[in-house]
Amino acid sequence: MSKSKTFYQHGEQERIAFESILPMLKAKLSKEQSLYYYYTHNASSTHFDILVHIYNNVTGCKISSNIFEVKVRNKHFPDLILEQRKYNSLNKLRKKELEYFKKVNLFYICFTPKSTYLFDLDKVNLNWEVGYMNASFVIDKTNKVAKDVTYLAINEASDMNYIYVEKEKITQQVKDKMLEQKAYKCIFESINKLK
Repeated sequence: MSKSKTFYQHGEQERIAFESILPMLKAKLSKEQSLYYYYTHNASSTHFDILVHIYNNVTGCKISSNIFEVKVRNKHFPDLILEQRKYNSLNKLRKKELEYFKKVNLFYICFTPKSTYLFDLDKVNLNWEVGYMNASFVIDKTNKVAKDVTYLAINEASDMNYIYVEKEKITQQVKDKMLEQKAYKCIFESINKLK
């Protein structure tokens, strides 16, 4: 699989995961508020994934801009990693957004096998340190490089009590459940025939 295709698929997965929690985010708005969101291109080199603007429906006034960095992890960790270069890029975009919005929030949302965690980056402790990590979590998992990172403790996040499951996994789970039920049906029919 080519590098760009893998990045594209990973970016697409992050956007699908975000789309799955949009109803929860919209439910937090008042009746007078509207939410509009914009994705960066899956294969782009920008360091944010989604821009969410909230407006007042009655006045048309801009309420806030919300910048999201999204990660989908296949493993659960007690602390989640945020790279400083990504954080710096989020802040760079914040400065541009402050020209149009009075309030600009930075969020990091991480989907893990246990739950979905939403970090308000203005309310968590960010202690930067050098870590030796995979050059890329998507492609190069063997080459270790030095990165400035912070470890975000899950207890500092809002737990959304939501588990994102990739579409392919859901399809397989449904197929497995159908086979299981078919097996029960066969056993049940066999027992009934014996009666």
